[in-house]
Amino acid sequence: MPMEDNELEDLVKTWIDHALRGGDELFWAWDRVTELTTHDPESVWPIILDLIQAAPNDQVLANIGAGPLEDLLCWHGAAFIERVEQAASRNSRFRKSLAATWGWNRMPGSTCYLLVDVRSLPCRPQFQRSWIGFKYKSDRGHCTSPARR
Repeated sequence: MPMEDNELEDLVKTWIDHALRGGDELFWAWDRVTELTTHDPESVWPIILDLIQAAPNDQVLANIGAGPLEDLLCWHGAAFIERVEQAASRNSRFRKSLAATWGWNRMPGSTCYLLVDVRSLPCRPQFQRSWIGFKYKSDRGHCTSPARR
């Protein structure tokens, strides 16, 4: 069931507030986005894009990348990889969020051929990484980051 505009706005605002401040009273938004990512990935894609657009800073962009974007790629990557590549090629905020994904060892190999150059972007505040592409490691059925080759 599609969300009403006001529901979507509230979800995005509350998810971001939770990323900034935490708090049990805001956790429902994180939980809802996770539920949609798991069970209704088509409906969460525009929410992820809205979260990225509304993120007030790089820390929240990293939280989106390490949260719903990473989960979407890990659980449904094959269905979204082309959209992810298109968004990354057009949107620097999306690339920053994408740079914070770390679930590459949980993704199917076909998803790991994401060849988006996100050099010089912060992955997480304490790291600087260059994710150019990912190598498929057939013995595990997953890929590894360039650092693990």
